[in-house]
Amino acid sequence: MEACLIVTYRCNAKCYMCHTWQHPSKKSEEFDPDLVNKIPSGLKLINITGGEPFF
Repeated sequence: MEACLIVTYRCNAKCYMCHTWQHPSKKSEEFDPDLVNKIPSGLKLINITGGEPFF
């Protein structure tokens, strides 16, 4: 089993191949670090992705 954690959809890079920056997430909708403890053990892979969390 694998998991993909999308941290945020906020981004200021405006890459031509990505339109994520046009649809930013609200901070209240983003990944809460407290949820890390709820990730099931035994995952083969955890992909952490998303826009620019410090933007």
